[in-house]
Amino acid sequence: MLAAAILKVAAGKAAAAAGDRIMLQWRFEKDLEYMRDTMESIEVVLVDAEKRSIEDKSVQLWLERLTRASYDISDLFDEFEANAVKKSAFRKARASTQLTTDSFYVTCSFVAIFKVPTPCLTLTSEVGMACKMKKVREKLENISNERRRYSFMTSNNSSNVQQVINERATSSNVVEADILGRDEEKQKVIALLMEASMSSEFIVLPIYGIGGIGKTTLAQLLYNDTHFKNHGKAWVYVSQLFDLTNIKMSVISQLQMEQGQLSSTREQDAGPSAHRNILIVLDDLWEEDDFKLDDLKKSLKIIGNGHRVHVIVTTRDAGIAEKVQTIEAHKIGALSLDVCWTIIKKIVGFDAKHANNEWMDDVGKEIAKKCGGVALAARALGFMLRSRDDVDGWVSVKDSAIWNVSTPGYTPSAYDNVLASLKLSYISIPPHLRLCFAYCLVFPKGHKMAKDELVYQWAALGLITPSDGVSIWQHGETCIKQLLEMSFFQHSKSPLFDKQHGKDVQLFTMHDLARLIMGDGLLDASTKCNSIRGRNYRYALLADCNKPLNSFMAYPDKIRAIRFQRSGETGHCSIGISTAKYLRVLDLGESSLEKLPSSIGQLKLLRYLNAPGMKDRVIPSCITKFSKLIYLSLRGSSTVSLPKSFGEMEALMYLDLSGCTGILEVPKSFGKLESLVHLDLSDCSLTQVDGIPEALSNLTKLQYLNLSRSKNLESKLTVRVLSEVIKTLTELRYLNVSGCRQFYGHSTNDLFDSISNLSNLEHLNFSHCSYLETIPDCICSLRKLHTLDLTGCRYLRRLPRNMGRMDNLKILNVNGCWDLICPTGQ
Repeated sequence: MLAAAILKVAAGKAAAAAGDRIMLQWRFEKDLEYMRDTMESIEVVLVDAEKRSIEDKSVQLWLERLTRASYDISDLFDEFEANAVKKSAFRKARASTQLTTDSFYVTCSFVAIFKVPTPCLTLTSEVGMACKMKKVREKLENISNERRRYSFMTSNNSSNVQQVINERATSSNVVEADILGRDEEKQKVIALLMEASMSSEFIVLPIYGIGGIGKTTLAQLLYNDTHFKNHGKAWVYVSQLFDLTNIKMSVISQLQMEQGQLSSTREQDAGPSAHRNILIVLDDLWEEDDFKLDDLKKSLKIIGNGHRVHVIVTTRDAGIAEKVQTIEAHKIGALSLDVCWTIIKKIVGFDAKHANNEWMDDVGKEIAKKCGGVALAARALGFMLRSRDDVDGWVSVKDSAIWNVSTPGYTPSAYDNVLASLKLSYISIPPHLRLCFAYCLVFPKGHKMAKDELVYQWAALGLITPSDGVSIWQHGETCIKQLLEMSFFQHSKSPLFDKQHGKDVQLFTMHDLARLIMGDGLLDASTKCNSIRGRNYRYALLADCNKPLNSFMAYPDKIRAIRFQRSGETGHCSIGISTAKYLRVLDLGESSLEKLPSSIGQLKLLRYLNAPGMKDRVIPSCITKFSKLIYLSLRGSSTVSLPKSFGEMEALMYLDLSGCTGILEVPKSFGKLESLVHLDLSDCSLTQVDGIPEALSNLTKLQYLNLSRSKNLESKLTVRVLSEVIKTLTELRYLNVSGCRQFYGHSTNDLFDSISNLSNLEHLNFSHCSYLETIPDCICSLRKLHTLDLTGCRYLRRLPRNMGRMDNLKILNVNGCWDLICPTGQ
């Protein structure tokens, strides 16, 4: 299901390349035009192809070949861009050299030979690019030709949605005796409805949760409960094809059929005079438009014609639930392990066949754990296990690779139905969001994903891009919000302050059940089934850093992201990552490595490097040649010096040097990092302050600045200079100067004046500034500020008198401020 999404990315890069003057230097205009047209013609048949691939193995293989080709095309254009930049740099260097040949002929000749790429090397590069272009064009042409023998139907997304949705229509019918584990929730929902009825005639109660967890089943139990036996009833399966007219007519006709009043179809005549109350269930609502949802509620209220109306809505989206509710929505809970195991046993007939088999009972409980509390999964597994009536058969299910990698054709059709609801959620989301979600497989089960790291990894892979004034960060936040609302992501139960990251972070986990809908794009070295489909791997999760990549897979050059799991051994990396020439993301955050891989300089497409705790005394200067690097974290490293060319990484947006106590100064080029939005210099020495203010003042896009416990704030002079610098950082949203001992008396007045002009500031941390005595009134002008942390300011005596003007302030932490006297009336 990724073919359409990846093809869309590749087609976008082809279109961009066709209009890029630098790219056209390669003279591939005809190739670009052909590839763009071919991809467009393939794109319109993918709806039918993806549907047919469920049962047709050959179509499934065709889609896999298309996916691989799309990845290759995307990689090729990225490589073209990198080489085009290098080619442009060569021409500039050659032109600069020629300007001085009259007076420095010998010196310039030397530079031309040893410092600048030669024309011969450039020609070799062009020949290589031409061969690669020819290869991917031929591959795409073969795939396009093969497409014709399948006679796929051309269609658009809406037609696909209708075909799929119609196959999953629901009804109100349910055998209550067959439903386990929902009686308590049913009684809770009934109580909510009855309580709300005492104060309102029109009630909308949404039930929301991930697809397949039992929303429809709970609604069916409510619909058929004796509490509503005297209600007029209507059940409507809404689906993604929201049609208000059809919904109204369906409700009206069902109510009229109960009364035998089929002659009238007008809304005002639809009121069920024989009933005081009406129960309406709208199952599987996907519509997000506020106006349409308001019209829906108004129409249902009119249909009630003055009678009490209870509306139960089921939806997968918490956002939709919030929009449509009149009382607080109910999030359906997961079934317990015992209930899932009971469902499986009942279907298998376990008590009659294996009542005394403790071994099978233990294996069965392990299998029941894999249901994730979803009744639909338990029922499907029950039917599967019924046909595998021995221990070996059950063990093979428990240990199946399907729990980690969805292997097409392995599971019986009954199991396909378990994933159908989740796949409906998945295929309904935009292509880029599919890719974002698919990438999350690189994180181990249960891993807590940090919001900022995840967003920048998506960006490094090109899964999200800035557009129309919307930043990468805003796109990333939107994606995470959508995945949370669909229950694919869950908020971590851990506190927001994370010790590993040493700062306030938002953490998420990926729903285990959601992992099952994904394909085989991940190389997980902990499994034993990786070698079969190696050509599809694009992401790698590794544990052993002492083995070369080609020992894990046959196509290491296809890998785009590598992440290491924790291992007990420490040492140098001999993994030979230079073979992963298209690598964009290298995450060493949980590895046992002590030094950066020696071949790291060969990763010319690298855009994300997380390498905390490295023992390298000097950061290799080759890192500064990564022209597309957007994320660099060296926190807690032993580095004592940054390369003089550090500022050449002009695309860098995120830089974390926290805990690098050996760094005493930043190079002069630091100020060239004008794309930086996140800078963490906490727990740094930086005692040589010359150049730091000037460098920071150029970083006008900064939104996050952490200078906490930084020794460069130990000087009053630095504090005054910082006041001047802060004035230029007008985009700041987060500022942390915790632990500064020079904030006292009048020395901070200028600093607070500068801070008060940061109209976008949301989070301000002055905690443990021991000698801070007052917070001036000017700080009250920060109308967007929601967090002010003054923890441990032991000599703080006064807060601003007008803090009431700070409308958005939600968190004011004054713990440990022993001398604080609150303003009158505060």
